[in-house]
Amino acid sequence: MRIPPSFREVDRFSRVCPVGLRFWDPVDAGWIDDGLEVFVRPVGQEWPRQTRNPGQRLRATRRGAWVGHDLAGLGSLELGQGDDAYWADVGVGREYDLDVTDTLDRFVPVRLRTRLPVRGWCSPACVASPPNLPLGAVPLFSSSSRPVPAGRAVVRMDLWDTEQERPAAWALLTVTAQTPTGPYTATGMAGANGSVAVIFAYPELPPPSGPTSPPTQGMNLSDQSWPLLVDVRYGALTGEGAAAPELCTVLAQPLTSVENLIPPVLLATRELSLFSSTDLFRRGRVVPG
Repeated sequence: MRIPPSFREVDRFSRVCPVGLRFWDPVDAGWIDDGLEVFVRPVGQEWPRQTRNPGQRLRATRRGAWVGHDLAGLGSLELGQGDDAYWADVGVGREYDLDVTDTLDRFVPVRLRTRLPVRGWCSPACVASPPNLPLGAVPLFSSSSRPVPAGRAVVRMDLWDTEQERPAAWALLTVTAQTPTGPYTATGMAGANGSVAVIFAYPELPPPSGPTSPPTQGMNLSDQSWPLLVDVRYGALTGEGAAAPELCTVLAQPLTSVENLIPPVLLATRELSLFSSTDLFRRGRVVPG
């Protein structure tokens, strides 16, 4: 900024924002800019138990980012120009946990672990890179109670751990539909109660058959179907109450054997309506891999 001639510069002061996050909704393919609460705390530091989601709350900006200053343990690391020389001297920083919850119950809670300060957007290395996600995005998974947007299909399941006789919390359910142009995949995460919802756009319809003489009537939309396969990843993870384990640990769970789960089926529009998003319910029992 150019200083007017009538003013004399005495000193300059700058601060580095040690953390900035942006969250992505794979269902709507857009940024999440409301309803989230993000708390940060140093790994291993205990906070008063009467505090809801203990930690320091990050602030939401008007552009849908969550940022924080004056974080515990960083001190003078927030002071600097933020240039190449600053980042060359800052070192590896300190490990922090970031707990993300949705006050509107659209998304399953997640926990991120990262070292702060971080240059650029904070996004775990285990998260898929573009073109699946925008650069620097942290994806969130739909909760089982999320209303299904118009024009979307949903597969819901209740997953149960048969060895420990408890809900298969934080299991990952992947649904793959076979389409004329190749497989279409969507993934959901179970909450602490083992319930999971995978919400996705309806798969591509098969191309119409060639012209005939005389012309034949096309297939009704309600008679369309797609081959559907499911996979479950589960590692008997535990969190703190309703708080999730660390996200990269969740994503790294092994494929598990499944009993009474949906076999390869034809997913018909009369089961998952294009207009009413009628739910398909099944109960699956999983054995930790």
